[in-house]
Amino acid sequence: MKAVLILSFTVCCIIFRGVTCYQHDIYDSHEKEKAPTSDIKEYINKIVSELVEQHSNDMKALKHKVDSQENKIKNLEKDALVHKSVISELENRIETLEATRMGNNGKENKQNTSEQHTNFTSKTFNSKFEPASTQNVKPEIRRRVRRANVESPTAFSASITSDQEHLGQGQDITFDHVITNVGGAYNNHHGSFIAPVSGTYVFYFSLHSPGARADLMVNGTAIANLYIGNDQASQQVIVTLKAGDDVSVQNIQSDKLYWGSGYSTFSGFLLYEGMDVNQIVG
Repeated sequence: MKAVLILSFTVCCIIFRGVTCYQHDIYDSHEKEKAPTSDIKEYINKIVSELVEQHSNDMKALKHKVDSQENKIKNLEKDALVHKSVISELENRIETLEATRMGNNGKENKQNTSEQHTNFTSKTFNSKFEPASTQNVKPEIRRRVRRANVESPTAFSASITSDQEHLGQGQDITFDHVITNVGGAYNNHHGSFIAPVSGTYVFYFSLHSPGARADLMVNGTAIANLYIGNDQASQQVIVTLKAGDDVSVQNIQSDKLYWGSGYSTFSGFLLYEGMDVNQIVG
């Protein structure tokens, strides 16, 4: 009986062990089947992720290029408008110059014809109505003078910003605030104007002071005097200058005060260019 029990127990152990080994083998086979599938999925996911990232980078780069091209197009459109405006202005200038040239040619032809047919009458008229100083001037010079213009535009205007106190005798008054300086002939640091060309100039100066005397100076020589008695006074003068002449407003008495804030001004401009007195005609 004991032997039968021992045999039965042994058979059961063998069967249990066999079943256990079988289940273990089945589990290993399932794991081996699952492993390759998991690796493939992970590899595919990695590739997809890289493709998505690359696509995103490509889209960003493409958008940057599109924005850059749009900016360039806008800049080119602006340049085109500027060039169009410049071309239009040049065309208008050309038309004006052509019209002026044609008008001048017509006037010269008409004048030449008139001079040929009415030479004697023209001489009589000139002797009767033109100044004696210009009766002997050649006709071409008179025509040049009558249509003379300022070839070197020059004009300036300046004022005193802050009060100038305790000015010494013979010291130039500095009009430091430049309002206009066409041609750049006025120096606001020294208060002096240097004539760029020979010609006839107009100068005006006005000073506000509790009491002082000032002169308009040309190369150190007074050409116009001004007296201020606790108020404001002004002076204007027309003078002929040579190129390089120095013009300034000079304080005459010692320890004087001139008020600023725009109340004191100095200005001038070129009226006629050239030194020939016969230029001031008609």
